[in-house]
Amino acid sequence: MTRALARRMADVLAGAWRAGAPSVALAPGELAAMMPHLTVTGSLPLVWARTRDDGVHRAALAQVARTLAHEPQIVRLFLALRAAGVEPVLAKGWALARLYGEPAARPSADIDLFVVPGDLARATAALADPALAAIGVDLHSGFPDLEEADPAPVFARSLTVPLAGVPVRVLAPEDHLRLVALHLWRHAAWRPVWMCDVGALVESGPLDWDRVLGGDARRADWVASAVALAHRLVGASVAGSPVEPARLPRWLEPAVLDHWVGMGRHLYDGVPLAAHLLRPSGLIDALRRRWPSPLQASVSRRARFDGRPRWPLQLADCAVRAVQSIARFPSEVRALVRR
Repeated sequence: MTRALARRMADVLAGAWRAGAPSVALAPGELAAMMPHLTVTGSLPLVWARTRDDGVHRAALAQVARTLAHEPQIVRLFLALRAAGVEPVLAKGWALARLYGEPAARPSADIDLFVVPGDLARATAALADPALAAIGVDLHSGFPDLEEADPAPVFARSLTVPLAGVPVRVLAPEDHLRLVALHLWRHAAWRPVWMCDVGALVESGPLDWDRVLGGDARRADWVASAVALAHRLVGASVAGSPVEPARLPRWLEPAVLDHWVGMGRHLYDGVPLAAHLLRPSGLIDALRRRWPSPLQASVSRRARFDGRPRWPLQLADCAVRAVQSIARFPSEVRALVRR
């Protein structure tokens, strides 16, 4: 898929979270070219919501079924954790899907639950129950993505919403928007649905923008950039916000579209470089993966998203990774030999 087709995919997803979003017509061949990317990134149900294409509908059913299966699981998890004296907070997944016009169209992989650090041991023990162990839960102590020194205020601001008659605690929309924005940048924004999530949160109601853009200047810049890019790519409204999409740096949108094209293949695969040296056929691709994109380098070096050239950050990040790789190399070789 080309960058131009990725841009067209963004057009198809524009406003997909809104109730009654108008249908979109695709040219012959466009949908077929997008299908592998839509499948890998979990975007098929959202595209079906816009196109009502029968082929997309059939392919999207499995993703929709997984999303719907999470609802009774979330209820069971909250009841079990509360019985153990733990009050969790749900984020992403269903907590975002409920903001969509067609909630089942928002894909969901695992269930993200957040607990205060003092409750982590009890929560872990409760989730080890065989009746719950099969549920895919990503349990977090505090809010790592928010980098909060004290997670207590975030928990205090959370609110409850009903799910099958059970109150489920979710993040306040301002905190949720910050979490989603920072999370998407840390994962190179490779899933288009994350931009739709930003749009759904921005349009979920009046927001306290001082809270959304609070914290240090770099984090505020990343959050504002996510909102601005969601406006540019998928039509998220920025009315009433201080976000200025025109101030986005020129490199950011192409970088995100390139990550969409790559479907996550740009991310480090976790295979030690020593393994590639022992099997040289994959060495060139491994080295290519280790060259950071402008976005990856900016996040890794914790830089603001501004108009300055990215290549110094890319070189710096590559140098740091090279030093780390060299330091690990002897132990990686020994491990491979033993294996």
